[in-house]
Amino acid sequence: MTAIPEVGRRSPSRNIHHCAGVGIAAEVLQHKELLCRRLASAMPSVIVVMQGAKTVRNGARLIEAGAGDIVLVPAVVPLDVINRPDRHGNYRAFALSFEPSFIRELHEENGHAVSGAEFLRSPPVGLVKAIETAMSALADNDLPHRVIASRVGEVILWLSSLGYHFTAPVSSNPVDRVRVALASDPAHNWKACQVAAMVNMSEASLRRRFAAANSSLTEMLIDIRMSAALALLQSTDKPVTTIALEVGYDSASRFSARFRARFNFSPTELRSKRGTFDRIGTKYDRERTAMTDTQ
Repeated sequence: MTAIPEVGRRSPSRNIHHCAGVGIAAEVLQHKELLCRRLASAMPSVIVVMQGAKTVRNGARLIEAGAGDIVLVPAVVPLDVINRPDRHGNYRAFALSFEPSFIRELHEENGHAVSGAEFLRSPPVGLVKAIETAMSALADNDLPHRVIASRVGEVILWLSSLGYHFTAPVSSNPVDRVRVALASDPAHNWKACQVAAMVNMSEASLRRRFAAANSSLTEMLIDIRMSAALALLQSTDKPVTTIALEVGYDSASRFSARFRARFNFSPTELRSKRGTFDRIGTKYDRERTAMTDTQ
């Protein structure tokens, strides 16, 4: 297993670090084994598992990544994910995401496109160090934009040398394009007329497109807001009330109800530092087994 260097020291107050036009860096912490179904990121990402293990189901394919492994996640592809704490009760990972515009600017297309989750066991030390450097750069407010872009770009170049490249989530499918647009500002009070204009369609045509996908604009916006909330709960120390506001909810109780309806566990349950309750453990052991049995 490749030794993973410490990507910066954990500070008392964690945050998600974003550089516009480049990418996002986040540290994910979780202390309970919980299943998240149909997660779809608006940005392609590299995830380095530091502690515990990560299970990802991508269609018929099941990926099991342990400490020291890397998972490549494409944009706008729904995945079922389980983060599994180690024997000390900790799951910890670093996530580096790339802005679509940044991917397009680099135009690295060597190897095959990452269209589903990919798994790198014992990745090269150089790649791991490049990820460490990129994560640190995104967290450093004093670095010039071009320096941050250069350090994040080195990760893309490393992946290219290993035969992988990400594609920017540009799709002829207007529903996918709407998802990317809404994810850029989940808290915004999006109107159907505004969204339809963004994809050069009438409201009626857009509604038909959503109906064909068994969804609606409202359902998609809720899903995007809950996914954004999940990331904030895992990667920051912000109170639940603050997170609710940041994803468009004035009421913390309404937000919590929406979150539970989406993921089948509450925000406080996700952040709980206690061991897995028998009720939860039995439930998620059964669901993980169901994931495996589909193979």
